[in-house]
Amino acid sequence: MLELASYRNQSCTLSGQLPTERMARLRDIGTAADEAAVSLTLTAESRGDIELSGRVEAGIGMTCQRCLDPVEVPLVSEFEFVIIDAAEARAGDEESAEVIVVDDGMLRLRELVEDELLLSLPVVARHDVDTPCRPLSQQFGPGEEDAAPAGENPFAVLKDLKRDRED
Repeated sequence: MLELASYRNQSCTLSGQLPTERMARLRDIGTAADEAAVSLTLTAESRGDIELSGRVEAGIGMTCQRCLDPVEVPLVSEFEFVIIDAAEARAGDEESAEVIVVDDGMLRLRELVEDELLLSLPVVARHDVDTPCRPLSQQFGPGEEDAAPAGENPFAVLKDLKRDRED
């Protein structure tokens, strides 16, 4: 958690690694890397608000939806927010930036990073173009032919049923 009162009158840059072990929603999706690389810039604005911009990077192991093999998916998110205290929230402010309203003057950094990583997940996990999936025949072996002989018509049974009905 970040106590915002200490950043209201100054600007600073924070960077480091944030452990992902307590990011339950991210871990439910796949095997997350142990840490996420976080870089934040907090800038004090003239009205007392804080502008937060940053970048988050992590990797997550998922299942490729093409070949069903494991795939490492890089997650990268760049974001900009304006942080406003709930008591000072003003309707219609900051039309160009997303607003985070905090109640107690504390920014829950782990939750923000987890949200940004979740938003950067791909719609479909798959191998990159540079590392294509293995052909299905290599994964599952040659396909088995069904029991129907090549010369027999599968609808011949229906023809026999029609004859029985006419009798």
